[in-house]
Amino acid sequence: MKIKISKIYIISAFFIGFFILSVIFIIYPLVQKIKNNSQDLVSIKEERFSNSQEIANLKNLKPILEKIEPDSKKIDTLFINPKVPIDFIKFLEELAKNCSIQMKVSSVNPVSAKKYHWQAFNFQLQVSGPYLNFSRFVEKLENSPYLTDIYNLNVRKLLNSEIISSTSLVDYVDASIYFTVFAK
Repeated sequence: MKIKISKIYIISAFFIGFFILSVIFIIYPLVQKIKNNSQDLVSIKEERFSNSQEIANLKNLKPILEKIEPDSKKIDTLFINPKVPIDFIKFLEELAKNCSIQMKVSSVNPVSAKKYHWQAFNFQLQVSGPYLNFSRFVEKLENSPYLTDIYNLNVRKLLNSEIISSTSLVDYVDASIYFTVFAK
C-alpha cells in the first residue's frame, strides 16, 4: 500500500509540475501575445478612426481652398524672387519711363532676418524729373503689385542752373527713395 500511495504522490507531483510548467511556458506567453495583439488592434482602430476624421475634415476644407486659391495666387505675386530681383528692377525702370522721370538704382541689399518675418531687400533709388511726374512715380510705387515699404524719402528742388532741360517753368526735383521689398 505504501508503494501505491507513493506512486500516487509521484504521479500527482508529476502532473502538478507538468501543469505548472505548461502554465509558465505555454499558457502565459499565449495570454501575453493575445494581450499585445489586442492592444495593437485597439491602436490600429484608433488610428483608423483618426484618419477617417482627417479625411472628412479635408473634404470639408476642399471647397474653402478652392475659394481662396485665386487670392493665394495674387498673394504670391506680391513678393519678388529673392534670387533674381531683376523682374522687379525692370518693373521700376518701366514705371520710371511711364512717369517720364530719370531713375538710377543705387543699391540692392538683403535685409537682416531679425527685422522682418519675411526675406526682404532694401532698395535705394536716385530719381530726378518734374515734381508732378515724381509724385506720380512714388504713388505708383506705393500702389505697385509688389509688397513695398518706403522708409525714407529725401526730395530736393533743383535750381534753374541745375536743370538740363530748356524749360524751367516746371519744378524739377532730385530725390532719393529708400524702400524695402519683400521676397518669397
